[in-house]
Amino acid sequence: MASDSQFPSLDEQLLVIESIGRTLQEDQGTKFEKLLHDANLSATINVTDWTYEAVRALLSVGREKNIKLSLRNGERYCTVVVYPDGPMFSALTESIVVREW
Repeated sequence: MASDSQFPSLDEQLLVIESIGRTLQEDQGTKFEKLLHDANLSATINVTDWTYEAVRALLSVGREKNIKLSLRNGERYCTVVVYPDGPMFSALTESIVVREW
């Protein structure tokens, strides 16, 4: 049986996710969604300077898994509890990226 030390800690997972989120390109969204889907998203995720595609992927996974996401962007904090559909989903994503929430 593998020891727990072989698996990344929550802090290590978040560091990887947060680093990728700042540089993610549109064509990488599917792979990032898989990474997010397999990750523990229970901690506050720092989305400061994330790309639109990265925020969209994170919100999509949160909606799919039906989980509350705690987000930090700069000095602002937000918990997403309900995920809108259609144009409102895009508006929420954009507001997070440009810090208008």
